[in-house]
Amino acid sequence: SSGPYTVKISTTSNFDEPVEFIAVSGADVYLNDDEGNYEELVEGTRGHYQAYTFQGTPERTYTLRVVYESKEYTASSKLESPLELDSLRFYENGCCSGLICYFTDTPDVIDYCAIKVFVNGYEHYSQLYQGRFTDGEVIALDREHTGIHRGDRVRVYLYTFNKATYEYFSNLHVDTDEDDFDTDLPDIIPSGRSNPKTNLSNGALGHFGAMAVRTYYRVR
Repeated sequence: SSGPYTVKISTTSNFDEPVEFIAVSGADVYLNDDEGNYEELVEGTRGHYQAYTFQGTPERTYTLRVVYESKEYTASSKLESPLELDSLRFYENGCCSGLICYFTDTPDVIDYCAIKVFVNGYEHYSQLYQGRFTDGEVIALDREHTGIHRGDRVRVYLYTFNKATYEYFSNLHVDTDEDDFDTDLPDIIPSGRSNPKTNLSNGALGHFGAMAVRTYYRVR
């Protein structure tokens, strides 16, 4: 995506309690890449910090730095080259209908990606993918019984990211389908579960991930 980019900062309760996010206002937030580009983000809505001029470039590594209440937190993430969908195909089988998203796994590289499918403006489903055992193959991402009907307007977002970001999202939703890709936390994390792995320093929780996004639109 060409931006603008937003960093959301909040505090929260323990993961074995109902989730409550409290927006953090007044932090100093900075973003830079490994080519020397740099921007200080501007707070708009409380707890939401915006980068207005920064442009993401594949194969560069980005570093986030946050200073709040005299403490500094940092995290880095590489922006991978974006995958592309080869085609989208609608199907109908008796009472069931759905969508198949085809793309070609990159040879000699382990791809990590996800799709989000919106139907008539509403999120319909999402799905994570990692290519450890499908090197160079044509991949068909298909969620059965999705109920996409004739005349529906479908928008598909294809996200490409690195291994650390994939592992964060795949471990985050411990009480949902393991293939789901959703940046929202569930209301309650089951007791006995640990906090998800973080790439932030100084004891902060969460994840800073650089993701490439491509968008596709079809009408069935």
